[in-house]
Amino acid sequence: MRYYDTIVVGSGFGGSVLAARLAQAGEQVLVLERGPWWGQGDGDGERQPFPRGVRLGRFVRNVRMNKGRRSREIVFNRRGLFEVHGFDHLWALGASGVGGGSLVYANGQGVPSPDYWDAFPPELTAEEMAPYYKLADEVLEPHVLPGWQARQEDLNRALRHSGLGETGAVELAVTFGPDPSTPETVHNAAGIRQQTCRMCGDCVLGCPHRSKNTLDLSYLAMAQRSGAVIHPMSEVVSVSSEPNGYWVHWMDHRSRHVASATSRRLVLAAGTLNTLRLLFAARSAGRLRPLPDALGRHLSPNGDYASLFWRVRSGSAGPGVVFNAIRRSEDHARDGLFLGEASAPVDSLPMPGVLRNWLRQSRFIFALGRDSATATATFDGHAVRCDAGRASDARYFARVEAVTRQLAVHYEPRSVVTNIPFGAGSPTIATTHTVGGAAMARRLEDAVVDHTGEVRGQPGLYVVDSSILAAPPGVPPSKTILAMAERIASIATATGAPRA
Repeated sequence: MRYYDTIVVGSGFGGSVLAARLAQAGEQVLVLERGPWWGQGDGDGERQPFPRGVRLGRFVRNVRMNKGRRSREIVFNRRGLFEVHGFDHLWALGASGVGGGSLVYANGQGVPSPDYWDAFPPELTAEEMAPYYKLADEVLEPHVLPGWQARQEDLNRALRHSGLGETGAVELAVTFGPDPSTPETVHNAAGIRQQTCRMCGDCVLGCPHRSKNTLDLSYLAMAQRSGAVIHPMSEVVSVSSEPNGYWVHWMDHRSRHVASATSRRLVLAAGTLNTLRLLFAARSAGRLRPLPDALGRHLSPNGDYASLFWRVRSGSAGPGVVFNAIRRSEDHARDGLFLGEASAPVDSLPMPGVLRNWLRQSRFIFALGRDSATATATFDGHAVRCDAGRASDARYFARVEAVTRQLAVHYEPRSVVTNIPFGAGSPTIATTHTVGGAAMARRLEDAVVDHTGEVRGQPGLYVVDSSILAAPPGVPPSKTILAMAERIASIATATGAPRA
């Protein structure tokens, strides 16, 4: 039986930070990630190319369907890149691989407004969090999109004519060079080799050129250099408490054997829905001490809402990164929206030439914002259930749809499809940013974790991913998760590993 100071489940925006900082502090750290290493390698033979082509199984790892009274999981390919969760009125998309969501997100960065922290324990304020955002930036090294002013002409015109403000600089976690047609080799803050961006637009399918500043190339590289062990293709099946800490059992999909290890500290960072599933299952089976009653509350789809402006009559954005433009004014405010204009990665998707040309003429508008976060996740003894949907905050989603249609008038598209893929007015919505459910909330009765990330009543058990957000931040949540993880790590390293 192997013993570690800390076991981290998941390698995304929360888990990667804890792995790096605890390993740097001298702890023995094990990271368990159910997906593979992706992208270009350095001759280590561990990585596999990002999927391309028409076969669904190359992209999709699994689909979890928990609708009505039925639950079913369909596994297409355990080495697939994406996971899909289907509920009655919510569909959620996640990633699978070393580096988590950083592998496929659109790289957008943002910091919430100071009043965001009113939902959190009083120890967390904008002033308290500022140095941790700075730490995250020092590692992830976001940059302003070159030529962003020219790329924003379409969205700027539509915003001005609609009375919705102006756009601003697009800050992305991407390494840019002086000339995208002549990529250069550089070394990032972790000392890892990367190439400057070629503007290929493949950001959400996995960057094949190592231009995205993903977590596998930054925090996780730092963790490995400090002695952390990272096991890919290792799917955690159960967690439980024991007198000296925690047991973790996982299926090693490489050897097809179940393995286990113990640790004094256990960090759950598997993403909102998978972290909640592990916690609910452990509570249901009696493998953990009593968990807070608030588990599952304050779930949110992050206000996500996507629309397609099909074949706009005027468009200035050419090939490049996914995000061409973002709306900055009021995008932090409680009643504001974060809006992004994006293009499809048409050159990497197999399709007829005419469809490719039509998509080049089209624009996606992605919105996210601070919905009411009143949805709830529950557990039926087998699977997680979720009541999130348009009805969770009907007023908010009606407003987003109205704003989207205002903007569409000035793009002059041949047609508009809102609320992709379900359509306008549908009770069902889609998200790529499920947050909450294990909230770090201001009110004790709403809190699952305290301000240090430790689960209330469970010494040594931490949750450090999007599930601890007490509310959607109104901007892409990735940087906020990183900053919160940096703060949690700083407290954990100052106190040391929990005593047996």
